[in-house]
Parts: sequence; C-alpha cells; structure tokens
Amino acid sequence: MHEPDPERGLGSEALAGHEIAPRSTGADPRQREGGDDGRDDPELHLRESEDGVGCCDRDVGRRDEPGAAAESVALYARDDGRGAAVDRLEHRAQRVRVGDVLFVREVDGGSHPVDVGPGGEARPVTTEDDGARAADADERLGELGDERRVERVPLVGTRKRDPEDVAVPLCAEPVGHGRELRVTAVLRGALAAAITPLRDGRLDPDAVGPYVDFLVGHGVDGLLALGTTGEGVMFPPVHRKEIAEAFVDAAAGRIQVAVHVGAQTTHDTVALAARAAEARADAVAVIAPPYFALDEEELLAHFAAAAAACAPVPFYLYEFEARSGYAIPVAVVERLREQAPNLAGLKVSDSPWDKVAPYLLEGLDVFVGAEGLLVEGLAAGAVGAVSGLAASFPDAVVPLVRTPSPDLGEKAAALRASLSRLPFHAASKTALCLRGVPVTAEVCAPLRGLTATEQAELERIVRDWQA
Repeated sequence: MHEPDPERGLGSEALAGHEIAPRSTGADPRQREGGDDGRDDPELHLRESEDGVGCCDRDVGRRDEPGAAAESVALYARDDGRGAAVDRLEHRAQRVRVGDVLFVREVDGGSHPVDVGPGGEARPVTTEDDGARAADADERLGELGDERRVERVPLVGTRKRDPEDVAVPLCAEPVGHGRELRVTAVLRGALAAAITPLRDGRLDPDAVGPYVDFLVGHGVDGLLALGTTGEGVMFPPVHRKEIAEAFVDAAAGRIQVAVHVGAQTTHDTVALAARAAEARADAVAVIAPPYFALDEEELLAHFAAAAAACAPVPFYLYEFEARSGYAIPVAVVERLREQAPNLAGLKVSDSPWDKVAPYLLEGLDVFVGAEGLLVEGLAAGAVGAVSGLAASFPDAVVPLVRTPSPDLGEKAAALRASLSRLPFHAASKTALCLRGVPVTAEVCAPLRGLTATEQAELERIVRDWQA
C-alpha cells in the first residue's frame, strides 16, 4: 500500500451491478485456485446475485472473514485518518466491463487488487507479483498486461456464486465524491427526464419528494435532473446546484439520479459537474454547448474537463443536435474515451434512427431519447431510455423498456406526439397535476403556460390515457 496523496485521484473504482466477494488474506491465492502459475490474480471474484437484483439492491458477497493483514479503507471514508489508500493515479486508468460490472483500475505501476468486504469496506490486497490484475472471469478477459490504454472487453458472464457467501448490501450508505473508493451501479433501464417543480420562480422543494415518489411508484430505474425536460439551462448555476441536491435527497437511493450539468461555458460546466459529484449523483451528463458550433478540439477539451471534474462518477455525453445546433462527432466520442476513464455512455435524443445508430459504439452504453425509436434502439443494443415522456407518463415508457414491442412503441410515440403539439414543459407539469402530483404548471420564462384551449386538450389526453 502507499500513503495517501492529496494531489491524485483513486487508482481503482468498481461500478457494480453484480457482486464482489472478498477472500481471506491468510492463504496463498494460487494454492486456493489449484496452483496456477500466478499469471491470473483471483483476488477479485465477480459473482451473480441469487435474487433478482433491483437498481439499488447491490450486494457484496462474503466468503470468509478477512485476515488482520488487510488494512481497510472505508468506501464512504471522507478523511478517516487511517492513512491507508490504494496507489494513486500515475498511469492512465484501464477499464474492464464484465456483465454490468465496470472496474476502473491502474496498470503498470504497483496499484493493488481490492477486496470489497462486509459492511461496505474495500481492502487493498498485496500479491506476490504486486500487480494490478482483475479476475479472469471464465478466462475470457485474457491478459491485459502493462498496456497503458483504456481497453474495452466484450461482455462476459459472471462466476456462479458460492452458496456459503453472505450478501451484504453495497448501497446501504450513499457513496460520495472525493479521494475515496466508490462502488456504484452504471445506469440501466428506464429513466425519466424529470421536470423541475417551480413556485414563484424558484424550485418548489415541497413538490420534489411527492414527484419522485410518483416516478418510483411507476417503476422507473432512475431519473435525469435538469435535462431538456427539466429546463436545466434556464437556471443560474446556484439554482441548479440546489435542484440537483433536492432530487438526490428525495430519491434516497431508491432510484438512480443522473444530473445534467451542461452549460454555455466550460467554467460553469466544470463547476456544476464537481458539485453534482459532491451531491452524490449517480451519474453526470453534459450536452454540447449551444450557439457556437465548436470544432472537435474545442468539444474534446470541454467534455474532458467536465468528465475529470466529476470523476470517478460515471460520465455521459448528451447528444441532441436539435438543441445544441450541431452533432457531437463520433471521432470526439472515440477520443474522449481515451482521456476519460469514467466515460460510460451517451444519451442520444436525435431522430431519425440513422442519426442514432453511429453512436452505438462497443463498450459505451447508449440511452435513446426519442420514444418512437426505443424498440429499434433496444434491439440494436441500446441499454435503456432517458425519456421526456416518462417525466409525466412513466407508465407509458417503463413497460416499453421492460418488454419492447411495436404496439407499446406506437402507443408511447402517439402519446408523445399529442403532448408535443402543446407547449411541452407546461403540458408535462399540468399532466402531473391532473394525475395527482402536487406540482404547479409554472415554467421558466420565456417558456409559456397553456391557453384555455390547450388546457382542455391536455385534460382530454390525460383522461383518455387513464381510461
């Protein structure tokens, strides 16, 4: 182990959708694995959970009690004064995808494998060759060696869980941002692009909790705060920080909360990204800044700065040509993945499908924004939806993501088209009010509310849907 260095970030991060089982430090790992030659370090075992695991039901398997030689580093440590830390970043991080597990680690320089033990603690483990190696699940990851580049590994299965392992929830306590180990799940499934409840020109904090309860009750896997539907770019930075924190607090770990932090300047975007991470957001998203058509070098620098500001929180690009005024070049995405180890994927709200397909890059998760393209997108490899329609009609989107079908896709697309014929933001908030959520129809000027005729039309839409 190495002494903590405040100038460097952590060398390892596990983003777990499955389970990580600790080993006893008292026995030689090669003896326990049948005496291999030491090329594959089995210190980290990736296991499937026994039950259907929900978005916040991440478990840590426990094989046996860790020995005294392993000094623990709390997952939510802040500065606990223990003086032990995993080797800090001196080399480009390397990322390995195993099922829904994303493990970010150092290579070529003395970082250590990490056992995640009971109670949500991570224990640095020293091996004979003192190398940074991940478990070779079914021997399909292969030898990554000393390569200094980010490598994408195809999806592989996880090992069968040992019956004697004891499950311990990983998300019993939120994980924060800073010089600490993080274990968090990558985004998956149906996410609502949430509205922002307003009253008298400011966030209505009393409405956020009931609104999030409404989304949770309809089965969403998460939400995106302050996106297009959430009027994010309309608020000054100080208000955006308040809104992000309110959604994270209201979710309370029940669903994942991603926060859009895209702004006109890199300065504001970086500050908002760092604040979202400090607020313990599960992910951060950034749209290409509007107005100026930035070139590849400008976009790359902008996104890289934002990703670094929130690292190791998963970072997503928000591609929406109609709002930015230009598309993010695929070449920028490819170059960014080399610079930002926490780049996890994209939300792509473009249409038609021909504008979405180029962003389905191996190793990056894509969320479709246009409900009418969800069936095609999920069939092509997208991992879910970030839907503006789900902000007020999650019951139209969640079933579509769970069991994609042309019929469900057509119903969702028709409902979205009906709302889009009205001022969408005011219509979404009014629909929520009609569905029993205590939010006002107030929107940020210069957006406007509904006319009496539009109000009557919206009431008909809600009535027909609920019938």
